Amino acid sequence: MVKTGLIGKNVEEIELLRVRDLSVAQSIMDRMLGIGTLTVFSDDASAPQLLFRKIHNAQTVKDVLRKAVRDEKIANNISYREQI
Repeated sequence: MVKTGLIGKNVEEIELLRVRDLSVAQSIMDRMLGIGTLTVFSDDASAPQLLFRKIHNAQTVKDVLRKAVRDEKIANNISYREQI
């Protein structure tokens, strides 16, 4: 879930079943600070790509999210693609 806006609010949510891929990007400074940008790619038409910037331990967060996506797809008998 991503919330944006100060006065008006916009909330984007992606169901785990709709997540297609995950990636982490880190600059040299990001690595020094232990942060990164996590990108979630989905099949959701309203939010096909969500960026989470300045995430602490981004690689660990990605791994936890990847496992949650895999588990959710297995629980719902949906084919899981290993490239996530």
